[in-house]
Amino acid sequence: TKVSKVLDFDIEKFQLRSPEYYKDLAEILINTEVKKVDSCKKVVITSEDKEIPFDYLYVATGSSARKLKIAGADNLNQVYTIRNFT
Repeated sequence: TKVSKVLDFDIEKFQLRSPEYYKDLAEILINTEVKKVDSCKKVVITSEDKEIPFDYLYVATGSSARKLKIAGADNLNQVYTIRNFT
């Protein structure tokens, strides 16, 4: 499979493990707003006041690509905007 600067390839072919692999190992919460992490009590409190206990916590906040806002930025060779796959 060819990977190009355009990133027009099937991301699932490049994932090391399927989402099913993690089903019993971790609880993955997408689009969940957390208002507090209590590391002493090992609990996360969501914006809906749901308390979620944890042994280990990984926080992935996400991001968006920022394009250069300068004149001529559209014509720069070898400067690309990287996209994410979610």
